[in-house]
Amino acid sequence: MIASILTFIGGMAAGFILCMFLVAMSKQD
Repeated sequence: MIASILTFIGGMAAGFILCMFLVAMSKQD
């Protein structure tokens, strides 16, 4: 149960970081 919650939070964090990275790259163009 705890592991699944950590995996969910980790996935959300990874998705958020990836989104911010893509936005930063697009703004540099």
